[in-house]
Amino acid sequence: MSLDVPLSVKIEEWRRAAAEGTITIEEMRAAVSAIRNGRVSAAARSATSRAKKEPVDVTSLENELDQL
Repeated sequence: MSLDVPLSVKIEEWRRAAAEGTITIEEMRAAVSAIRNGRVSAAARSATSRAKKEPVDVTSLENELDQL
C-alpha cells in the first residue's frame, strides 16, 4: 500500500476490484491488514479514552437538581 494514498481511497479500490472479481490475493491481504490495523488502533484509543474518565457521582447530580 502506498503511503501517499489515503486508506479510504485504497479501500474503495479494493471494493471495486472485489466487486469486479479482479482483486488479487495480495490485495486482499493488504486490505485485511490495513483494516485490522485500523481496528486495533481504534480499540486502543477507545480504551485509553474510557480509562481517563472518572465515574459519575449520581448522588451529587441528584442533589444539584434538587437545589434548582
